Amino acid sequence: MKFTLTTTGLQAADDFSLTVTGSDIQATATTLFKVNGILQNNQKVITISKAQLMAGQVVIETLPLYTVSISAGGFSGTAGHSFTFKLEPVINGAAQTVVNKTITTTAYADTFTFN
Repeated sequence: MKFTLTTTGLQAADDFSLTVTGSDIQATATTLFKVNGILQNNQKVITISKAQLMAGQVVIETLPLYTVSISAGGFSGTAGHSFTFKLEPVINGAAQTVVNKTITTTAYADTFTFN
């Protein structure tokens, strides 16, 4: 699986992060993810921070997994300001439905599951 994450308009006053959880079919693997090409040793759960997203596009790649769950949440910290979040999943080499969300001052939370 591969997930490309981008934000547009994310500012220092905003709050936004993602938590990514995965499991292989036997539930025994301990290293499941690469973030921007860097293996995340002994991590079954990773967090993508606002700072990482503000720095640019984040690409998460997985080892062969049974399921991946991505929880996203946050809010705009400035009245009248919004930012966008885009999640582009590719499963077994096939592009899946792209998630596009506009985040406002109203708290946002959602979970996406991929098998």
